[in-house]
Amino acid sequence: MVNAISIDDMIFKTPEYIGDKPPSIPLLFQSGVPTAKFSIGTPPQNFTGIFDTGSPITWALSSECRDHGCTNVPISEKFNQKASNTNSPIPTEIDLHYLDGTHVQLKPELDTVTLAKQFQFPRHLIGEVTMIEYPAGFVPAATGDAHTSTGPATSGSPNFRKKRGFPTSAINFLWVLGNDPSMYTGPLYKLDLISAADSGTSPFWKVPLKGLSFKNQEFKLSGGSYGTISSSTPYIMVPPSVAGDINNAIGAHYNEQSRMYTISCSARDYLKPLVIEFSQGLNAVISAIQYINEFNHPPTDSSQQEDQCFSTIVNGPDDHTIYLGGPFFRSYYLGFAITELQLNIAQSVVNTGATLATTSSYNEGQQADTPQLPAPGQKEQSNVDNSNTSLPPPQQGDSQPTTATSGAKDTNTSPGDTPKNPF
Repeated sequence: MVNAISIDDMIFKTPEYIGDKPPSIPLLFQSGVPTAKFSIGTPPQNFTGIFDTGSPITWALSSECRDHGCTNVPISEKFNQKASNTNSPIPTEIDLHYLDGTHVQLKPELDTVTLAKQFQFPRHLIGEVTMIEYPAGFVPAATGDAHTSTGPATSGSPNFRKKRGFPTSAINFLWVLGNDPSMYTGPLYKLDLISAADSGTSPFWKVPLKGLSFKNQEFKLSGGSYGTISSSTPYIMVPPSVAGDINNAIGAHYNEQSRMYTISCSARDYLKPLVIEFSQGLNAVISAIQYINEFNHPPTDSSQQEDQCFSTIVNGPDDHTIYLGGPFFRSYYLGFAITELQLNIAQSVVNTGATLATTSSYNEGQQADTPQLPAPGQKEQSNVDNSNTSLPPPQQGDSQPTTATSGAKDTNTSPGDTPKNPF
């Protein structure tokens, strides 16, 4: 039993490697979110889980969980702490609340986490979930759907909570355990994270934002607003006060049946980009093909019969946070530098239609050099390179994916898609 943990227990450090490219973990987008295979314990217990930049701990459902949220989950898809000879309990309990309203209680422990069956991380912080509550209105579609798997390579089961209608992406993505300049083009821009002291919240994966713009319209945010990189949501979630205005500006119409803003798919050919304006003078320019997605099953009660697509710009939970989910997350090469407390962002070598532009206020001294391959074994922050997938909206009764990450927001690693198989 241990009584204290350090940041080293929470992050996936870049392992030693041979050659020019750092190790990478394959990610597959399922049900609108990136997933990875991994194992916990010795001998290893295998799982498939969600890579989530918005959760501080890798967790798995416990074999001892008897809560109603665990009842439909086979015992083979739960973590058996007693079966691992490398497990060290920590004498406390933790409550976690997620964006979709899910609440979990877990027992923190240290154990070996293995990624891609070859990269071992001893004494990694994990959580053994003993209770899970889902938000009101969530109705499991089938046995095995009433739970989540979690983490950049974390818990649960291949049957993590499904969102009916979300396709499995054929695009290959990678979580890179280091820095791979071959996956991006042009400068690597560095943005400082928000101040924990000023914001009263964790700074990880969060950067100050000025606002958004579309064509000549500016959508300003209140002071102290920030964007949080959220891999576990397929949407760009914005303050409710501006969500309607942005969708009106792009010509989307609110549909009661789907509870989404719908629009003709032809809009992807002519709409101007949506611009995310970071406070530090960098603009992320996202093309319409990224923020307009096609329905698998279009709503039948639409007065606009040509509306076969929907806007991924949706209401968020507050007036000062923008959750930069799928359309942003898949568009760029992203990296988290824990030592420098910075978010690194560059243009992907995959043609996602997204670009980056600096304004006069950008501090050129913060800009990294153009791509240079790291020396073999060099340890750097990891990065993300992402590409487009088409994602339908949630159905009634579904919720945002619930996840807990394996320390992704506290680590020097992050996911990315490989430059292979561009859309």
